[in-house]
Amino acid sequence: MKFGKLAKRNDPYYRTLQIEDYLPTTSKAIAEAGLAAPPTSSANLARVYETWGPYGGPKIFQMDGNDTIGDCTIAALAHFVTMLKAFTGKRVIPPTAQVEELYFQLTGGQDTGLDMLTVCNYIRQNSWLGEPPILAFAECGIKNRYLMTQCISTFGMLYTGFQVPDNCLSEFNAGQPWTPGTLTDEGHCVNLADYTPNDLIAETWGNTTQATWPWEAECVDEAYVLIPAEAATPGYIPGLNVTQLLADLKEVTA
Repeated sequence: MKFGKLAKRNDPYYRTLQIEDYLPTTSKAIAEAGLAAPPTSSANLARVYETWGPYGGPKIFQMDGNDTIGDCTIAALAHFVTMLKAFTGKRVIPPTAQVEELYFQLTGGQDTGLDMLTVCNYIRQNSWLGEPPILAFAECGIKNRYLMTQCISTFGMLYTGFQVPDNCLSEFNAGQPWTPGTLTDEGHCVNLADYTPNDLIAETWGNTTQATWPWEAECVDEAYVLIPAEAATPGYIPGLNVTQLLADLKEVTA
């Protein structure tokens, strides 16, 4: 397996939308909005596998070249598309060739890795696989566990980057949960697709793995909500203030 997430890149503070500006994010505000609180556990992957019927399972998430090149930021994007389409009952697996093509397009042809903000900005501004996959993206506070679980349950996943600890590969290969370790100079991008009271479920390298909350606190350094294009329809995402989102998006992209 390869890594490939470069260090977090920051736009001027006002240009990166913050998801808490568009959702009620406290138990009181959620109740006042008539919404359900985040469940104690999410079941997004179960919804995906249900769409795929007897062919469901981790194999619907491909390696997408991330065993030979550092394209984890684009591989995770491809897996987001698979999940997003499955939520609407469609079976879509982006071809590995197109994953690698987009990666090298954004790196200028070199296997240098990518920062996540560059990928988020590109995919917001451009169609991929024949359609625009997202309406917008917004950063999620990584120190707010309640907000993270709310975003995973509401949007189906978090597009997440972390600093790689030295035990990352050994735990993954052994089928063990990710735990804190000595941080290396590598970075990796995964989708946090589910959670339980005790851990998170990360989707990467054509499979899934558990990750402990202490791992998240120690290693994760950025997370983004990829807001699907369908969210432009008010009410598509319960509780999302899409009117304000679109107004703010217009301001920061003017």
